[in-house]
Parts: sequence; C-alpha cells; structure tokens
Amino acid sequence: DVSLSPQAERVLQKGPKFAIPPRMEAVDKVVLVRSIASKAPEEKVSQIINEGIDCLANLRGQVHQKFSFGSTIHELRTKGLRLCVSDKEGGFVVLDSEEYRQKATQAVAKNFIPVEERRTKSAKKAILKIFEDNCQGSLVTKIKGTKDTHLSVFFSAKTHKDGVPFWAIVSERNTSQGQVSIYLAKQLSQCTMQDPFRIPNSESVIAFIREKGSDIVYGFSIDIQDLYYSIPQASLLSILRKTIEQQGVAFQNTAGMNLDSFLELLRVYLTATVVSHENSSYVQRSGVCIGSRVAPYLSDIFLAACGSAIQEKLKDPRIEGIFRYVDDFLILCNTKVDEEIDGCRDTVMQCFEQSCLGLKFTHELPVDNSIRFLDLALEFKGNHVCWRYQARSCKGFLPFDSGHSKNVKKGVATTALISALKKTCHHQAERSFKTQVSRLQEAGYPKSLLVAICEQVCKTIKRGLGCTSKSTKEKKKTRHAVVVFTG
Repeated sequence: DVSLSPQAERVLQKGPKFAIPPRMEAVDKVVLVRSIASKAPEEKVSQIINEGIDCLANLRGQVHQKFSFGSTIHELRTKGLRLCVSDKEGGFVVLDSEEYRQKATQAVAKNFIPVEERRTKSAKKAILKIFEDNCQGSLVTKIKGTKDTHLSVFFSAKTHKDGVPFWAIVSERNTSQGQVSIYLAKQLSQCTMQDPFRIPNSESVIAFIREKGSDIVYGFSIDIQDLYYSIPQASLLSILRKTIEQQGVAFQNTAGMNLDSFLELLRVYLTATVVSHENSSYVQRSGVCIGSRVAPYLSDIFLAACGSAIQEKLKDPRIEGIFRYVDDFLILCNTKVDEEIDGCRDTVMQCFEQSCLGLKFTHELPVDNSIRFLDLALEFKGNHVCWRYQARSCKGFLPFDSGHSKNVKKGVATTALISALKKTCHHQAERSFKTQVSRLQEAGYPKSLLVAICEQVCKTIKRGLGCTSKSTKEKKKTRHAVVVFTG
C-alpha cells in the first residue's frame, strides 16, 4: 500500500537491470574519435579524425534522457520508502522504512545469532597466524591491508511466499574475510567429487527423457530448505577431510599448506563471517552465509556425500532417475508417486531425510500433470513425457530501451529463441517458440529485429545448431573499436 507518482512507477517498472546511456563530456568524445581512428589503417587516420570532429561539432548538446533516476530517488527518500529486489520476479519491491526494518530484522534473526564485537578481531588474528606459519606472505599482506572487519548484509524479497519475507545475503567486499574466501574458493574448486545426481544444466534431463521417456509415468520435485544456512559445519568439515584425502598430496601442494591447517583455516573463517546490522554483530547459526564465495563449493561437496548415501540406500525399482541442481531435486518414476498402495513419495522423502545429516526438505507434486524443473516444464502424458523450455523464474527480459549495447540485447533474444527450440520436444515446439516471441515483444523488442534473429536461428539450425563444416573458411582477423552512441 505505497503511493508513488506515475513517473516513479514508470522508472521502477523497468527493473534493476535497466540502464540509461552514459553521459559523455566533450573531451571524452574527442578521445573516442582518436581511439576509433587508431584502429584504422595509417593512411586513413587523419581523414577519420577530421570527419569525426566535424560530426561532433554538429551535435547540439547532450541527448535528452527519457528516464530520470534522480527524481525517483528523491521521491523515495522524501516519502521514507525503501527498495528491495524480488527473488523470483527480479523487479523492485517498495516498502515503507518501518516495514523494511521489521522484515530485515526477522531475516537476520532467522539464520544469525548475536556475537561479541571482538569476534572478528580474534578470528583475523588466528587467520593471520595460519598463513604466517605456512609462509603465505602475500595473503598476510592483503589481509592486513583490509580495513572493514564486518561483512555487510543486504536483502531480497521472497514475493512468492506469504508475507513476502526477506532473504539475508552477505557481501565480503573490502573485508579480510573476502581475501580468505578468495583463497579458499580457489582451492575448493579443485576438489573432485562423485555426485550421482548433480547435473550442470537441463540438457541432462532432456537426454534422459529422450532415452527412457516411455518408462516415465510421473515425477515430483524436492527442495532443500535454507540449504547454505542449514549445512552442519562439523559434518561438513568431516566430509571435506575425506574428500581432500582422496586427492592425495596434489591438493596440499597447490594449497601451500597441509590438510589440518587448511581445515582449521576454513573452520575459523566460518566463525568469522560476522555481519553488522543496526549497530549489532551477528554470525550465522550454522552452515555458510549466502553470498560467501565458498558457499557453492562447500554445498556441492556436502551434497555429493549425501547423494552417494541416498543412492546406496534407495534401491527402489519405481525410481527411474534422480537429478539435482543446487538445492532442487527432480524424481522421475514409473508409477504414480502419491498412490496409497504403490506410491513412492513417502519412501523417497524418508530416505532423503535419513541420508542428508539433518537437512530439511519440502516437496512439490505436479499440477495438472505438469511440473517445473530448472528451465523446463515437464508434462506427464501417461505413455510419454513432453518437455518445454520455460524460464525458471518469472523475470522479464532486459527492456529493449535499456542503455545496454545492441549486441547484448540481440544476444538475449537469440538465446531465448534458440533455447525454445533446443529445449523443447517436437510436440511443444510451436507453443514454446511463440511464448518466447511474445515475451520479447512485451519487453519492447521490435518485430524487425526478431525477424532478423529468426532468420539467423534458421541458418544456425541448418548448420546443426552451431556445428560448422570443415570447409568453412576462417574469418579474417580484424581490429574492432566499440563506439558509444552519442546522438
């Protein structure tokens, strides 16, 4: 129940990714002309500079901007309003300051506990000692050079849930913890693990359905509640130790320290991710903070161990396939999952809860025999499964009148249209393609551009979706200059 002027609503409806063209001073335009000329053959440099200067002389001042962020910001401040980005839709959520403060406090209280102010100083001292003992002089210098001792915290709004609760996300920028997490993430990225369910994208699901689609009758999804904040740290460190030990000395040689020192560094780091909120200090109750560089690596290592335990325990012939992407699982079955006699939902849920060391799960059943997973919509037809490309979130496309380059906007449209064809079965191809065209038109993409892109997509498909023949000649290397639109 917030009142905004039509101008402010028009600006905010563009979303957080919308940008206005950059303003260029006269001297910057002259420099741009010379930069462009430097890419041309030497005999044409003078001509390009002269013609460029003449062109600039004919420009009459700055191009009038259609949008003014300044007036919108002033209105929000005057009315005591705060902005927050929606988690699913990707748009802005506008709240009054008091409601924002209450939701932010609730989000912090859910996953954080108060700690003493000196926690970060003692942790920083312990981290420096570990690096000094292992002759990591450059890291010691970087950590000593940081000034901020607390992480900052910002919030996203979960508009798809009742009450629109907030989600707390930390930023490690300009902090000693940030330097430590860069080092830890680099080492953890080299860990190899056997995860029976993890997939890189939805193409793995499509390939499986193509092969075994006739055996699949139904499916459902399982979601891990608060994945990063829920990982038990003691179990995580134990799993990580076993994972690194399997790597042999190669990991320790790359890390520049032994296994015990590395695990101690990680343990101290997890106690040092202290955030500042309303003049108080907080640290996560368990797990690792969302926004930390190490969170994706640690969760993958932890869930790989959980996945192996599930695979060993769940020997159910009704299960055809299990897939995981981050915190979402897709379970495909050869029987209805919610039948009282032959349903496998309860069996699967019980196995997950027993195998995942304290993680909590929720599940979702198909609606009208259809369920979403990643960027796919799966429809169970009884004797086969149809799949259709459908963006994972409800976020709209980048508005065409945004100040981004034409190449960026063309790339957005091309990716959407190719995905609509590559990630859709032949039964749903027309529907999927028309849906993406409609979404692009709603974002302001002109018909002429979409027609040109469709022609290019057809050529790409004829070439085998990007596969060029051996007879294709290599393109001549050219020197490129990026020109900013100024008029």
